[in-house]
Amino acid sequence: MSDFPVFQAAERIKNTCNPIRNYVESVLPKIDITLYKDTRPADNLNLTLGDPTLFSEFQTNPEILQKCADGVGKIDGYTDLIGKPEIRQAVAERYKFQNNPNVKVDESDVFLTFGCSMGIYLSVATLANPGDNFLFPSPGFPLMVTVGSNLGIDAKFYDLMEDKDWEANLEQMEKLIDDKTRFIYICNPSNPLSSLWTKKHMLDIIDFCKRHNNLPIVADETYEHMPYPGEKFYSFGELTDTVPVVIISGMSKRWLVPGWRTAWLTLVGKKGVFDEVKQGLRNLLSFILMPNTIVAGNQVEMLKMNDDYIDEKMRLCSERFKLLKELVHDVKGIKLKEAKAAFYAAVGIDYECIDITSSQEFATKLLQEENVSVFPGELFFGKNFFRIIMCADEPVIREFSVRIRRFCERHQKKQ
Repeated sequence: MSDFPVFQAAERIKNTCNPIRNYVESVLPKIDITLYKDTRPADNLNLTLGDPTLFSEFQTNPEILQKCADGVGKIDGYTDLIGKPEIRQAVAERYKFQNNPNVKVDESDVFLTFGCSMGIYLSVATLANPGDNFLFPSPGFPLMVTVGSNLGIDAKFYDLMEDKDWEANLEQMEKLIDDKTRFIYICNPSNPLSSLWTKKHMLDIIDFCKRHNNLPIVADETYEHMPYPGEKFYSFGELTDTVPVVIISGMSKRWLVPGWRTAWLTLVGKKGVFDEVKQGLRNLLSFILMPNTIVAGNQVEMLKMNDDYIDEKMRLCSERFKLLKELVHDVKGIKLKEAKAAFYAAVGIDYECIDITSSQEFATKLLQEENVSVFPGELFFGKNFFRIIMCADEPVIREFSVRIRRFCERHQKKQ
């Protein structure tokens, strides 16, 4: 018998698991890849994580690297725990919407965070109590559900309707909302779907929130600068001056620097409506003291940079998507869903054509047989698709099309 007790983790930690990181770090390494070692391609096509810098044509803009380097040493001590005022003011300037002058945002409405993931945590922790709930999209980026589980706050899932360009099912939302619902979470442009809502649909959601006592919107707009050419992004913050909006965004995707963990929360609402939330955010952020100061040294100048660099990268993503669509349009068993923004593509699975019954099974066998890594839809609370990243080099996209065709042909149901 050991002289040392085995300590038990807190119950709330046992219910805390980020599905995406768990899949990458715990599930993928345990998949038996020896079953088809004689026929399986040797090189792995990894189309999972949304890190564009893994691919040769999506490297960080050299200009922003230089600006960051020039700022090193400017701020080495403590700063305001929610970020330097001049940086927060520079962020606030981005939310002065010309088409809605009634929206007033200043530096007191901006809170700098360690990545958008931290913004998600702060949103849940400040807007809801244990026993409360929030409305969450299915499919959707799962981290908020993980955070809610840790804090004792439930997610109520509303469907995104594929036959209506992934719009939210408002009729279903009417049935889900109750007196414990504290906010609705929205990710637009969508991760994992790369869909982009129309202004009309966004106004319909705002009307829904108005009917329910101005239910707050937590708008994850991480991919706001990433519509495909010809597509138009609208922020929820610019479309209402009555419904409170918490905007989550940052530098990670726009400047292709996900490892910098530099993001912010912006509170958009009538004067005074967020006063208690602001104090709550300061209280939570006092645990951490302040954002990273290495990036902060020249962050104001970074925020002034135009979007030419990311616009060119989105043109490349759009071209990759069109290429893949052309290459796999006749493959029985899958269908590439339309993408309008961001780095991803959702590939639908037709279970009537193939002898596979779930996206998890599909992803596992695809790795075992063809050495292709993808994210199954179950990670995003979906069923009939898997997610891939469109930043991959063109030869990778072409090779993926060959392998997925071969895989689907192998798994056609016997007639």
